Formats: sequence, structure tokens, C-alpha cells
Amino acid sequence: KKTNLTERLLNALADGGTKEAEQEEEDTQPAKKAKTSNKTDEEKYNKMLAEESKSFWKLKDELVKNCSMNEIKAMLEEHEQGTTGGKDKLIDACVDGMMYGALDKCPECGHHSLYYRDGEFRCGGHLNEWSR
Repeated sequence: KKTNLTERLLNALADGGTKEAEQEEEDTQPAKKAKTSNKTDEEKYNKMLAEESKSFWKLKDELVKNCSMNEIKAMLEEHEQGTTGGKDKLIDACVDGMMYGALDKCPECGHHSLYYRDGEFRCGGHLNEWSR
């Protein structure tokens, strides 16, 4: 049942036809000559980030439109991800998982899920008695 939620959302995204339209647009554009400058690499990177951001927001919008919070929590639970926090945090965690895959358990403690904050991945548990 829970996997069907993910499939349903991905199907809703596919129905928008954006991938096909983007591919058609790429196919009709003339091939560009490769440049080796740092500026070109930076431009490629910025374009990639912009496309990734666009995909993230589209997926997030579709998730909000097509799934209840209980369904979002069910998808997170199915992939052993944290289900605590506010609506925005849970939606972002679900979208991150759909785009990049589920986060592994902490390699230090081996039990708690990792989470991302302030530019780094952190353990959701206590690594020693002092931090409890």
C-alpha cells in the first residue's frame, strides 16, 4: 500500500509531461560547441542547480496536492526515515528521499537516522552518555 503512494505521486508528475517537453526542447536546439573555461563549467553547474531546484519544487507541489500528511508519514516510515517535526520538514524530507534516496542509519551509533542541518548530516540519537 505504501509503495503505491510513491508510485501514484510519480505517475502524477509523469502526467504533467514536463520531462517529454524538456527532451523535445533539447532535441530541437542546435548542438553547442564545448568550452573548457571555468566560466562554462560554472554556468553548467548553475544550470544543473536551477534544474534540480525546479524539479524539487515541482515534486514538492505535487506531493502537497496529491498526498495527505498521513500518507507522507507512511512513505517516510516505509523507508525508515524520521516522522517527527512540522509539515514543511516532513514534506521536505519526503521530497529529498524521492530525489536522492533514503538516508542511511548513523555510521557512528548504527541505530538512529541521519538528518541534514546547517550544511552537514547529523545523528538523530546520542553518541555517548555525556550528550544525553
